[in-house]
Amino acid sequence: MKQVAAREPVRRARQGMDQAEGQLATGWRQRREKLERHRLGVLIGAGLLSGIALTTVSPQRWSGVGAAVFGSGAWLARSAVGPALIGALLTSIFSRPKARDRDAPQHQCCSNTLGNER
Repeated sequence: MKQVAAREPVRRARQGMDQAEGQLATGWRQRREKLERHRLGVLIGAGLLSGIALTTVSPQRWSGVGAAVFGSGAWLARSAVGPALIGALLTSIFSRPKARDRDAPQHQCCSNTLGNER
């Protein structure tokens, strides 16, 4: 496929990605605002729920849950791809997304060859 012919599918794909990203950002923003408004209620509810779980579930069940969680963690750490997966997960959790400028070119690696049509 020639470079000129490849631009249109790339442009459509970028538009689709930008639209999906906007929809996800809107949904997460609404959930985050709701959580911020009701932070104390969420903390109290989570505490009550965990207290109820601790009192109603038998210690045998808790030991089984602990064995399953830590056993799977140990298996993942011993596997060949486990450390890479754990590193990727921790990086995605602890990295703070920077405010993105919508006018800046998004795909730097492709901007020289395919242009920046939007």
